[in-house]
This record gives sequence, structure tokens and C-alpha cells, in this order.
Amino acid sequence: MLQHMSCRMQRSAETSLGPGAQARSTIFLGQPVPSKRKLLLMRKQMELLRQGCKMLRLQAEGHAHDYSSSASRLGYGSHLQSRPQRSGKANNGGDWRNKKFQARTSEETQRSSRPSSTLPSLEGSTSREAIAYNRAYPPDAAQPSGRSTSVHSAVPAKQGSGWSKAGVNGGSASHPAVASSIATQPSSTDFQEAAQEAETEYDLHSPTVNHLAAMALSDADDNTDQEVFPSDKADESVPADICVVTTAEDARRVVHLLRNKYKHMIFACDTEVKDIDLSKESPCGHGFVTCFSIYGGTVDNEVCNFAADKHAPHQDQLWVDTMLDGNEEASKEMFAIFKHFFEDPHIKKVWHNYSFDRHVLRNHGIDCQGFTGDTMHMARLWDSSRQGKGYSLESLTGDKKLMADYAGSMRSKTGMKTLFGKKNIKKDNTEGKLTVLPAVEDLQTDEATRARWIDYSAYDAKATWQLCQALRKELKARRCVMDARVQQAVQQATGLKNDEMYEMYGKYWLPFGLLLTDMEKEGMSVNREHLRAAEVQAEEDQRRAMGRFRRWASSKVPGAENMNVGSGAQIRQLLFAGVQNQKPEKGFLEVERIFKAPNTEGWVDPNSKSKKPKKNIDFILHSLWGKQQEGATPVIQPEIFTASGWPAVSTPVLRALAGKPGAAKRALNEQYGDSGLEASADEIPVEAMVDEDELDSSVDLMVTDSKDDDMEAVGAEPAKQHSAGVAISTAIQSASQMDAEASQKGYGKAYAAFKGGREGLEACAAIDALCELGAIDTLLSNFIKPLQGSEIATRDSDGNLDRIHCSLNINTETGRLSARRPNLQNQPALEKDRYKASKACRKSCKLLTQDPHALAHALQRVRKAFTADVSKGHTLVVADYGQLELRILAHMANCTSMIDAFKLGGDFHSRTALGMYDHIKEAINKGECMLEWDGDGKAPVPLLKEMFASERRKAKVLNFSIAYGKTAHGLSKDWKVSLEEAKDTVERWYSDRIEVRKWQDRQQKQAEKQGYVCTLLGRQRQLPDAGKKGPGSGAAKGHAMRAAINTPVQGSAADVATAAMISINKCRRLKELGWKLLLQVHDEVILEGPKESALEAQRLVLACMERPFDGRNPLLVELVVDSKIADTWYEAK
Repeated sequence: MLQHMSCRMQRSAETSLGPGAQARSTIFLGQPVPSKRKLLLMRKQMELLRQGCKMLRLQAEGHAHDYSSSASRLGYGSHLQSRPQRSGKANNGGDWRNKKFQARTSEETQRSSRPSSTLPSLEGSTSREAIAYNRAYPPDAAQPSGRSTSVHSAVPAKQGSGWSKAGVNGGSASHPAVASSIATQPSSTDFQEAAQEAETEYDLHSPTVNHLAAMALSDADDNTDQEVFPSDKADESVPADICVVTTAEDARRVVHLLRNKYKHMIFACDTEVKDIDLSKESPCGHGFVTCFSIYGGTVDNEVCNFAADKHAPHQDQLWVDTMLDGNEEASKEMFAIFKHFFEDPHIKKVWHNYSFDRHVLRNHGIDCQGFTGDTMHMARLWDSSRQGKGYSLESLTGDKKLMADYAGSMRSKTGMKTLFGKKNIKKDNTEGKLTVLPAVEDLQTDEATRARWIDYSAYDAKATWQLCQALRKELKARRCVMDARVQQAVQQATGLKNDEMYEMYGKYWLPFGLLLTDMEKEGMSVNREHLRAAEVQAEEDQRRAMGRFRRWASSKVPGAENMNVGSGAQIRQLLFAGVQNQKPEKGFLEVERIFKAPNTEGWVDPNSKSKKPKKNIDFILHSLWGKQQEGATPVIQPEIFTASGWPAVSTPVLRALAGKPGAAKRALNEQYGDSGLEASADEIPVEAMVDEDELDSSVDLMVTDSKDDDMEAVGAEPAKQHSAGVAISTAIQSASQMDAEASQKGYGKAYAAFKGGREGLEACAAIDALCELGAIDTLLSNFIKPLQGSEIATRDSDGNLDRIHCSLNINTETGRLSARRPNLQNQPALEKDRYKASKACRKSCKLLTQDPHALAHALQRVRKAFTADVSKGHTLVVADYGQLELRILAHMANCTSMIDAFKLGGDFHSRTALGMYDHIKEAINKGECMLEWDGDGKAPVPLLKEMFASERRKAKVLNFSIAYGKTAHGLSKDWKVSLEEAKDTVERWYSDRIEVRKWQDRQQKQAEKQGYVCTLLGRQRQLPDAGKKGPGSGAAKGHAMRAAINTPVQGSAADVATAAMISINKCRRLKELGWKLLLQVHDEVILEGPKESALEAQRLVLACMERPFDGRNPLLVELVVDSKIADTWYEAK
């Protein structure tokens, strides 16, 4: 054991030393020690430890007959003024760990003062434990009873005025050679005391500290600070506790150990991948695994050892090279060997972001089994609100509170840029400011980085295992406060109490995490012919809308014919030239401003000496109402401002100016015929809508918001205050009358601003076209084009692009799913999907129209491109919960009126309006209108939703707004009414739902007192801001108070959907029939399977969703589900 321990200590001591740092002749003792000097002392102490380890090894091997010669040979006679060169020796971390010091934990610091009776045993200790032992209990401390043999023999110990080496058998006789060499060291301040003093502040064995010590040595003369980057010298070796597998023989040996001797262990696994751009590409079908790592931790005091030689150092980390210098056949063989381990369902495995690792391994023919945990999901369950911290492995393992149990035996995970990043080299061969990262394959094969890369990538698996243990402990310690009725139903069905969060994870989120990867793997078919036709039509519509706005704007401002309609700065100049900034020191918006446009026509300035056309041309923009005086009252008074104080030109502003989509253009066609402002599709190239950043560095970037309106506009910086559009100056003649007309007919504020009539309609129609551009661009950039690309798709057996695979993530604070690459959950809503076909023209793809607002007849909907694999005889079953969140609210608040309304069925929003307004009740009682009509044909009298559309609309808004914690203040702005009127409407809603208000009060009080709220399944959302008090806490507290109401509703809806999907996935009959889940979009699920069994599958899906909790529905309201069978997603809606 002594020999083994000495080898381990030698390796650990050697690996802590950085490269190329030559000791100086001065050690800066006898004066206050600044940080670099402390580092220097610590480095020297580690040097002594390394040398002592070598001496201990020689002694253990029986070669310690001459300590004097040994000390001389090991460098002790050098007075520590220069370090012997170590060709090929370990240098595994000194120069590439975190640049920040790793503070010692209080537990480690306190251990040095423990009484001898509490000193731990070293038997079976790892090298890190042995070093920690030496660090905590110096050689002159009391030793554990009965343990005379000590690793302290490797550490120089103070004896009188000199130094001595503790005997191997517990003796304390000093060796003259060692004592003499160290006694000559300048020591007005005792070296060891200074080093131990530094050790109490920093982790002596942190690779970062040792690297910085090397830096202190190397730059002690000039005292200049440098950023730490890896050394290019290939003087490193792999840490001794990592078993590196590069041959088929070694692979078979370790797989045999994994599947036999260690099959009861829980293994953490991780992969490293090349040939993938995660910002664009799905791991399904993309990426090559260059290596993977496996770590088994400790189970019942047993630790894996993958070392081939039983006399070799203990190797508990496994790193497998799958690139193998580009040998394709050897690589395939390596994957084939480990396939047996990864696909063994009886061997438990944990991962961090399992989805990614599973898909990239599947690219090599491996279908992972034995999924036991995803630490990313576990961390979400532990704390869903890690504001600004995130859920990366680096961030989570760096959480000292979470990882307290491993503080003495682990290092925090460090990012690749910190470890391997280098400054970019500019054209003049000088160092730039950007940090660039070499390719993964280069890091793995380059001699200068390979050892560091192996250590880095192998540590991912170890960090994942330790993180899993820490999160498991946290979740087991946390009580799961389920909804009482739900908990009772689950307990009756399964016998599980679900009284701890880890049990909830195992029952719901563990199988759900596995299911999500199955859904990602399955993907969804896309009809690319439809998308290509949609792209052609969309680009033509884009040209027309662009032309309409430019023609109108240039009739007011000649330079506008060259403008970039996607530029916020240029739109702002047209609408608000001369307006003062909200911050007076910034002055006024220029009355006139020169912009640049690309010289697409090759225009040559006749006054220029050069006959070559310039790249750009200049043009001038001023106000649409002519040149304004600086500071004059604007025709349109801005009410929304950007953070920088300028008037906003975002979607709400432009929509308020334009009015309802298409209203002004229809009126123009009806009253005046062709407005003359329509551009030919060939006149305006889409390319003219360039990125103005290349032309004008001062331009504000524009954004779109596809959630607010179906005719989006490009927008500017986020507004710092919310308001409804713009106000027209009272200076406009008859403005109030024209506003009234505009409001009645759906025109925007621009109608009155341009004095009504034809001119007002043309202004509204032109700005409407500007809004339309944003909507089209959103569809093109977010849906139509990406869905045709190869980045998110896999190919069929013929090599053709086939199914698309999006990433499904549990990464919202409420627990709702999110999707990316592509965001299938954010497909255009039916009423917002511009590219759709009427029943009469669905069979044709050649559908063009001259009317941008009649695009409902132009192309099939974007959703129509999402289809079942009809070539295999498949179809879709699409099932959607009806008003799920409102039903959750009714249950959680135990609201009588809401529960009764749901039991009666019908139009819930009409019933809400009926309960709010007495005049509606009166009309119903008199028979002037009907609440609903279930008969054939037309109703004998108008329906409530027709006669009182405004009231019903407010009731609908309130139904959802109250559930999300919206206040009367926000509603007054949404409705463009006074605060008093909004409050009155809100009170009307609450008057019939008293229980809801009481429940909301309870939720907010719980958030204030306990700092969290819970969902149906007991998941917690931490709301630390709810308890804030004092000045400056209002905004954060307000957000937390709204979240206290919103999270239980939204989060519980997510719980219901999760439970339903697990039930669907567990349904044996559905599996027998060949049906698979493809996608979840909020409260909707999509399945694909054989058409002949669609009706049976539909019934089974409905049963699972209506009774999601183990075949039960414990809620106080019925869970209503609508479902359809169709070949496309669009047809099922």
C-alpha cells in the first residue's frame, strides 16, 4: 500500500507543477507576501512534496540506502533555486485551469484543528485524499492511533531552525543532506509557515494555483500580469488515474469489466463531438464522436479500477479514443465493442444533457439503454430559477453550496475557452482581442494539447457523476408537496407516497426525459415541395409590400425611393424627424439626415474624377410632412420610447398607425379603385433590403415579434414603457372626428395624421405594407427556409432529405417545454399563417395573387408542410386539451362559478361575459340574443358572441390575463381605456369568482413567506424576490408576485401534459399498433401511425389524456380533449 500511495502522491505532486517556470534566486521571504509571492511559496512547497515523493518511492523500492545521493539526485542540493528539467514528465494542469483562485472551503480549513482522535484513516485512500491528509494534518500533528506508517514522509517538516524529513516508519530523525540544503535557504520568514498561511486562503493543490505560481516565477522580474493561456509545449502526460483506451484489445478488456465486475455500478457518460454547429444543426444525423468518457464513482465503498496492470496506479476514469488517427475501420470497431455496454439496459447510466449524447452515439449505430438520470433535468427540478447562472455542467459543478460534499475532492468544471483558447492573430501578425478555440479534432490529436484534452474530457464524466449524487441528495431531502387530490389518486394507483422530490423525478421527469429523446429521434416528415412554393410566393409578396411602402414614402420624401425599409433609423426619420430625445442632453432627432444605400444600378457621379461606380450612394430623409423645425410640435406625438430615449418604431407603434390589417387597402379599392401605389413584383429586388449595419454604423437594429400580431412590422430597440401606439396632435384639423371614423372602420392613427380621405387611406395602407414585411420575413427566416435545410433533417435510404428533428427541452421556469432547431412550438397560429389554400385550390401549387391580404388563397399553410409519411400508409392523430389552464385555475382555486361553467359546457368566454354584465343578462332574458345555438341552420336570434362581441372579447382577455397575474394597470393600456374603467371591468370578473382572488392572495403570501410556489405534482419554482422589501425592490417583487399566480397554473398544465404523454408512451396497445409520439405543442400532442388503426389509436389517446394520472382524473373539472385524424398538421386543426 505504501508503494501504491507513494506513486499516487508522486503523480499528483508532479501534475500540479506548471511548465517552463524556472525558480529565481530570490524567494521574497521576510516581508509582507503579496498574492504572487504567496503563489511562489506554495509552488516551492509543492516542489518539495514532489521531490519527497520520489524519495519515498525509492525507499519503498529498497533503494534508499544513500539519502544524501538521493537528495542530490532529486534536486535538494540546488537550494531550490532552479528546477531540474523533466522531459516527458507529468505537467497535467498547471497552466490550463481556471484563472480564478479556488477558495478553500470552511470544512477543509477547519480540519487542520481537529483533535487526534478524529483524524481519518488513510487506508484505501486515493492520491488526492492522501495529499489532502498531508495538507490538513502536518507532520508534527498527532497521528491516528495505531498508524505509524505515514505518507508524511514525503513532506519536509520543520525541526528547530532547519528542516527534517519525517521517517517512513514514523521516526523524526532528520537527514543531514536534506536539512543542510534547506537550512541554507534565506528564511527571515519561515518558508513552511508562510506556505501554510497561504494554504489557508487558497487550495494548495488546485492546478490553477500552481499554474499561477509558475507565472509568478516566470514574470517576477517585470511584474506584468498576463492572461493565462495554454502552453504550446508538448511536455505533458495524461493523469495517472485515467485509463486511455486506443486499441480494440483494451476496449474489450474494459467492456468486460463494465459488463461483469462493475455491472452493479452507476456510470456517468459523456461524449465529445466534431463536425457539428450546434447553433444551426441537430445532433440527429450530424456530428462525429471523437471520444467518450465513463466514470463509475463509488458504490458500497467499491471503486472501479480499469488499469491493465494490477501494480499500476489506480485508474477509475475511462477515456476512449474513437478518432484513432483517422483510421475509419478501427473507429467502427471501437464503437462496435462499446455498443454492448451502451445498449445494455441493465447497466445504469447518467448523463448531462442526455438528448445530445444519445443522438450523436446513434449516428454511430448505438442506441443507448439504461437511462437512469439527466443532471440537467434534475438541476431544473432542484432550482428552476438559476437567474444568470444557467444549467451547464461548468456552472452547476461550480456551485459551492450544491457541491459542498465534494469540496475537498473535486475541481470545478472549466470552460473550453478558458482551457484551450488563444488570442486571434490579425493580418499584421499581431495578437488580437478575440479568443478563438481550436477544432476538437486538433485538440485531441495535437501533442501540445492531447494530454490536457484527455483530462478535460474525461473529467466531464466524473463531474457528471458527482453532480448527480449531489442533486440526488438535494431532491431526496426536499419534500414534494403535491396537490392533495392528485397525490391521493397516484398513491391509490401505484402505492407510491411521492413525498420526496426525488421520487417525483423518478416517476415523472425521468421517463419524460427519455420520451423526449425518443420524440426527437423520430422527427416529423416535411413536404418540401410545398415549402419551396411558399418561399417563391413569400418573396414575391415581400417585393410587392416593399414597393408599396417605398412608392408612397417617396411621394412625400424623394430620397425614400432608396431607403432600406428594414432600418429603424430610417423609419424613425420619416415619422419623427426633429423630435426631442427623452433625455434632454441627447438633443433632437435631426431634421434631415444623410443615409447610404447600395449602388445596385452602377450609378457614376458625373462630378467625380473617377469613372467607376461607387459602392454606395447617399440620400437624404426628412419628415413625411415636409421639413420640420427642430423642436416643433410633431404631427404624430410619440408615446413609446427606446431605452436610448428616441421614439420607438416597433410593431405596436406601426400597427397603431396602420390600423387593422387590410382595412385601409380594401377601402381604397372600394372607393378609389387601384391606388396606383402597387409595385410590380419584378421592380423591387429583395436584395435591396440589405443589412444597413454595413452602410451606417449608427443604425438601430430592427426586430420582429411574431407573437403580438399577424402582420408584424420591423421594430426598434425594446421600449422602456408600454403604451398603445401614438397620439395625434390636436393641431390636426378635425382630428377627433377622423379618429372616431378610423376607429369605427378599422383605420389607424395615420388616417387622421394625413387628414383622412384618400391620402389618409394611402398612408394607412402603406404602413400596413411595412407591417406586412415583418410578418413575411418572420415566416421566411423562422419557418419556410429553415424547414427546407439539411441542418435539422436526416436523410432517407436514398439520400434525400427526410424528417426534421427539433430539440425539445425542459428549460422554462414553469416547466413548459420549449423547442429549437427549429422551434416547432412557435409555428404560425392558424389565423396568423399567411400561406394557406382554400378547399378549392389545395390541389394546386401554382397559386399566385395580386392581393397580399388575400394570401389565404395563395399557398397552402406552412403547417400543411408537416405531414405523415403517407408513402408508408401513415396518418396523424392530433389531440389538444381545451382551455386547460382555465380548468387548472378552477380546480386549484376551487371556484364554484368556473367549475359550474365547465360542467355546463359550451362557450366558456360567453358565459364569463354573461356573469360580468347585467345588460347581457337582460338581453338574454328578453330573448334578444342567445348564449349558444346547437340546432341546425342559422340561430333565430343573434348569439351573445355576435351581439356583444366587445364584452365577450374583454371577458376572454380577462379569463387568461387573470390566470397570468395581469393587473388593471396593464389591461388599461391593452384596451386603451382609463385605469378606472379597467379596474371596474376586473372587479366585475372577480365579483363572480371570489375564490380565485382568495387563492391568488394565498399564493402570494406563500411566495413571500416561503420563497417558492408549487405545481400540481409538487414541483417548486423558487421566487426569492417575493420577499424583497425596501426601495428599489418594486419591479423585482412585482414580477415575483405575478409569477406566484402564473406558475401554479402554467406549471400544472405542463404537469398534466407530461403525465398524459407518459401514459400514451406506456400504452402497450398503441405500441402494438405502431403509433409513436412526434411532438408536443403546449397543450397539443401529435402522433403518427398506420392509417388502418387510426380510430382505435384516437380513442386510446383520448383516454390517456382525459385521465392522465395513472388512469385517473382527480381534478374538480373534466379534462376535455379535442382530436382529429388527418394526413397533415394543418388539416388536423
